Amino acid sequence: LPYYDYQRKIRGIWKIKKRVINKTNEISVLIERYKNIETKLIDAKCDRNNTINLWFDCLTDLNNIV
Repeated sequence: LPYYDYQRKIRGIWKIKKRVINKTNEISVLIERYKNIETKLIDAKCDRNNTINLWFDCLTDLNNIV
């Protein structure tokens, strides 16, 4: 627990910002989706360039979320 959050908890101000949680969840779901796609590409023995392009697309999507 970071120091700032610990101090807020001691003072009774312990609300997790909803927007931050939503963004975190969006990012987690997006990364899990791309991990699953990567696994399928690896199982299908696709070219490594396809995997690189996949993660580049993931970074582009992450940039759009943030």
